[in-house]
Amino acid sequence: MLAGPYGGVDVMRGLLGSGRLRLAAVTEADAIRLYEALAEPAMSAGSRSPFRSLERTERWVAHRIDEQRTAGLCSYVLCDRETGDLVGTCGVRRGPAVAESELGYRIAGRYRRRGLATEAATAVVDECRAAGLSRVWATIRPDNVGSRRVVEALGMRLTVTDLDDAGPLHRYAVDL
Repeated sequence: MLAGPYGGVDVMRGLLGSGRLRLAAVTEADAIRLYEALAEPAMSAGSRSPFRSLERTERWVAHRIDEQRTAGLCSYVLCDRETGDLVGTCGVRRGPAVAESELGYRIAGRYRRRGLATEAATAVVDECRAAGLSRVWATIRPDNVGSRRVVEALGMRLTVTDLDDAGPLHRYAVDL
């Protein structure tokens, strides 16, 4: 068990599986593959995406490795079981409140609309439950219909709508 802000929470396992995916804890060696798979030309210079440059991707990876080491939370690289292709990432990170972790996921453009985000997020939320987390939340822009469908499939419900500099932001949550 880990102490600290997530006291009483077991460490999430570094390797998970689902029907079509292998989920392995993010490592430093994954940065270049994540950047190549998830950087999309349509992203503007103002994008908040951690994958818009290799440097930002490396920082994102370092933060996720630190969270696994210090809080037991895990972000995973998603690979197709048959081809070994990197299709995205999914995991949880520290949230703003004790015992609340934020779920995040990103699927490479060419793999979207196949249910892979839902499959990966289901495996991660199941692992959160097994590790003893009591609640998981996600923030989604109102116009991101696909992402809303993913969290609703996980049993998450809209709890509040906040405003930030980019507009409305829905917060969904589920008690585990």
